Amino acid sequence: MNAVQESLGKTLDVIIVQVAGTKQMQRVWISPNVSLFFIVAVQTIRNKNICSLTLVDLFAVSGLRCNKGETSEPGSKSCRSCGLGLYGHSPGNCSVCQIGQYQDGKGNTDFTDCKTCEEGQIPNDDRTACQTMPWAVAADCDIKTQYLNNRNPDKMLHTCVPCPKGASCFGNVVWTDVVALKGWWRVPWSEYNSTFKRCPYPDDCLGVPSVLSVVTNATEGCTPTTTGPLCSICIQNHNRDVGQCNMCDDSSVPVRVGILLGFLAALIFLIATCRRQIQRKWSKYRPLWRDFLRILSINITFAQINSSLPSVLDIQ
Repeated sequence: MNAVQESLGKTLDVIIVQVAGTKQMQRVWISPNVSLFFIVAVQTIRNKNICSLTLVDLFAVSGLRCNKGETSEPGSKSCRSCGLGLYGHSPGNCSVCQIGQYQDGKGNTDFTDCKTCEEGQIPNDDRTACQTMPWAVAADCDIKTQYLNNRNPDKMLHTCVPCPKGASCFGNVVWTDVVALKGWWRVPWSEYNSTFKRCPYPDDCLGVPSVLSVVTNATEGCTPTTTGPLCSICIQNHNRDVGQCNMCDDSSVPVRVGILLGFLAALIFLIATCRRQIQRKWSKYRPLWRDFLRILSINITFAQINSSLPSVLDIQ
């Protein structure tokens, strides 16, 4: 008893354990300063602690306390660092790095010590290092003329394909990053929305300025005042005026009517002023005008006959 006190400390707890393979009970003195890994399974009553561990198990686990980032094997007398792919979850316990991360060092003490692979790489199965992805990624495609077609759930079927005409694929992009060029409209009923058509009014179709523009939060579609296919229809209460949809305004009606009346007045004045000259020219070229009408009538008649011949005559 005195020897145990000298080696473990002044105050001792008594733990009664069962000898392996027998019904014999033994009394063991343990210092409160010694860490016991099985202490959570023991109902502690000072000087009367009873558990079902054997003497061999008791001496194997008692007295060893590892720091965070370290662990030990059952029966070991020393601690070792958490290995590759692991980090110290708590003192004496190591955990595997989270999915998508790896650890190529030992003895790390926190999950933030786990690292993330660079683009185009993934951790290996043991999460100890990075490896190249076995399937195609956006970085494998041409930065100007291709994009990664990743629509298939099977990553092994992902491939680099040419950028559609009327779209921009600049950068390491996948299909969802492909955006229309300015002046082009994405056809929503085309297969996978992958067809783009040129707009009759280019300023009404939003998109990136050029194929070399970086695609970052780019907006495509119609301007706020247009809608419909190719953004060619003005929204309600708007009218297209000189290629642009503007809000309808009644104040412009008198101006337009005035312009029309002014044009008609100028035309009447011109005819009245040049009436004599027009009459002389008409009397001179009137026979020619009649001949022109006759020739036109004959050509129209022959065109009608030619168009009806295949349905009238059975030509072999």
